[in-house]
Amino acid sequence: MKNFDIFDRVGAAEFKSYAKQKRDEVTKEFKKVSKDFVDNVKTLDLKFVDADVLENIKDNINNAITRVQDLEVLETAKEKVSDARNQMFTILNIPSQNEVNSLIRKVATLEKKVNALKKHTKH
Repeated sequence: MKNFDIFDRVGAAEFKSYAKQKRDEVTKEFKKVSKDFVDNVKTLDLKFVDADVLENIKDNINNAITRVQDLEVLETAKEKVSDARNQMFTILNIPSQNEVNSLIRKVATLEKKVNALKKHTKH
């Protein structure tokens, strides 16, 4: 467990804070790049562009958007991040959201059973 010595020195709050900071940085950068791209496209002077060329540009932009939306790499990255997060929670002995939700459902079920037993024993 030598590789995980850092977990003894750094708490879950620090990991969560760092992850949120990085997520916010990536989100901010993506929004900036997207805004710059849209601003640049808006300022293009297309008056003198041939209709066929313009149609080709539109097709290329639509294809690029479709490719980015369909990238399996993004989906794989999301899965890997999720897996890494779950492993981190396991190492730090922190339950995942799914585990917490499962426990909440079990407690609710037990409460219903206890209430039913209470009603049954009163009569």
